[in-house]
Amino acid sequence: MNFSDLVNIANHIAGKGELQYGLGQKELSDVEDWHRLLLYIEKIADHTNNDITSTFDNLIPLRQDLEILTEQISLGVPNASELEESSNYIENNNSEQTAFFNNADEMRWFFNSGGRIRVKVTDEQFDITSQAGGVNTWSYAQGTTEKGDYEFSKTKNTGTPYGFYNLTTNYTEIVNTDNINIKVKLNAIPGKSESITTLTSLKNFTPIKLTSVNPIAGHGLTKVYYPYDFK
Repeated sequence: MNFSDLVNIANHIAGKGELQYGLGQKELSDVEDWHRLLLYIEKIADHTNNDITSTFDNLIPLRQDLEILTEQISLGVPNASELEESSNYIENNNSEQTAFFNNADEMRWFFNSGGRIRVKVTDEQFDITSQAGGVNTWSYAQGTTEKGDYEFSKTKNTGTPYGFYNLTTNYTEIVNTDNINIKVKLNAIPGKSESITTLTSLKNFTPIKLTSVNPIAGHGLTKVYYPYDFK
């Protein structure tokens, strides 16, 4: 078990990374310190809400633990330990609304760590998450319509399974029912994009709210990222 290899994996999934890997956290140095590496991995696991089997007395499972965490981050941390809906939002009758990030890295770190862009119409809400690898990429979070509750996921083949890493600069339809139609696009390809735009059409004239569901610092993450503005 090579220390440098394990540090490189940990830094790739929790540091800057690339595309669906990386949470924007401070990276470990390559100075050999097994306890410091274990603490770093424990913090990642705290955020992803996973149990790890490595201990200070038994470091042999470290690689296996890192493999589990790598998979969770590639899925967009579907079981993130702590998230909260932002107090920042836009709510009006405009059908097109946009969430803006400081830069492309912060946008993908937001989605990689479990962040969601949320479209809310009265009691109904639809969450835009990461690619999520087939686990609740699109979910109808609460409320009912005349057709009942909707869950847009690859696992149940209900709706269209698009997440952040599936989107392009052209509108993609991700929700289409008798009452609501939602399309989404990015301003550039994933990894280069700094904003995400939703286009919502409603049967009834109702205010549309665009907001985000953000990771919380202190639950495995020292720094967190989220949209700085909605327009």
